[in-house]
Amino acid sequence: MGPLVRTGPPAYRDPMGELSAAALLLDMDGTLIEAVGSWDQHWSDWAGHHRLPRDPVVAAAREGPAEAVVARFLPGAASADVSAEVAWVERLDRFRLVEAALPGAAAVLAQRGLPVAVVTSAARGTAVLRLQRAGLPQPAVLVAAGDVRHGKPDPEPYLTAAARLGVDPTDCVGVEDTPSGVASLRAAGLVAVGVLTTRDAAALHEADVTLPDLAALQVVPGGVRWVTDS
Repeated sequence: MGPLVRTGPPAYRDPMGELSAAALLLDMDGTLIEAVGSWDQHWSDWAGHHRLPRDPVVAAAREGPAEAVVARFLPGAASADVSAEVAWVERLDRFRLVEAALPGAAAVLAQRGLPVAVVTSAARGTAVLRLQRAGLPQPAVLVAAGDVRHGKPDPEPYLTAAARLGVDPTDCVGVEDTPSGVASLRAAGLVAVGVLTTRDAAALHEADVTLPDLAALQVVPGGVRWVTDS
């Protein structure tokens, strides 16, 4: 296995491949856990409560942290008010979300071949609860919304995760299901794997590799391997 050398736009799309890696960094919603439909409803409810257009709010919530969504659509809100609005949405999470682990999620989190971090735009308590309800093991490192100043697509969440694992981000492989997540990975210098659980390949065209889901990704000594039908 060898490192991926980028000389331009992503081009490492062989349906069979291997990459060396020092760690594996994983998004949560849409990558490890399927709960997007319910999450959409929560933000739709929030938009309706504030008489905001639902579709733009839901689209923004799929791509970035809750604080950024509230600040964008309630631009005059004070910091304390933003926190209160986020808490309102997350209370809906705790009582109404039904999580299910996506294919391959449990195996990737349970393996001991590579260190793993989960990087999410959710609050820490919400993230821990979702992982528990999906029956998934807790990762060694969890980077949540409150751990960074700038959420995805900024590189800070993945740079923070790599630092906490004690590895160089350019030696890591990251997995995401959204364009903003892929942008965060690439900005941080990771190899970006896109899983097609919530988006199609065209939407994740900036990813270095696209896979159906985590079941197509296998951790091997010193790296990862994948095989797809494409």
